[in-house]
Amino acid sequence: MIEGQVQEPGYYLTPTVVTDLKPEMTLVKDETFGPVVAIQVARDVDEAVQLANDTRYGLGASVWGAPGPELDAVADRIEAGMVGVNRGLSTAAGGPWVGWKMSGLGYTRSVAGMRHFLQPQSQARRAE
Repeated sequence: MIEGQVQEPGYYLTPTVVTDLKPEMTLVKDETFGPVVAIQVARDVDEAVQLANDTRYGLGASVWGAPGPELDAVADRIEAGMVGVNRGLSTAAGGPWVGWKMSGLGYTRSVAGMRHFLQPQSQARRAE
């Protein structure tokens, strides 16, 4: 089921919620950029993690639940470069903007991210 409306064919979409998804659908398998929420139902946490990780992409994700070690353990199992815990997609303070899998190459922001813009050089000299 799709709730939303195309404003101009091929260009604009109002915020949209999509349910009744099947694993082979493009919306499930590919990255979506836009005001779209794809909702999949899982039987348990293990299936939810499997569904979340069953993609070649991994830019960002968010996990929601009662704060504590169980929720942190779920966040650790998500294959994404940035994981929000009880919040939307965000990086940790001072952390890099980074994707996993096919979601970009390298990363930016933070000291680690800045190293991607530097060219290291190794020099060897003969002792005099």
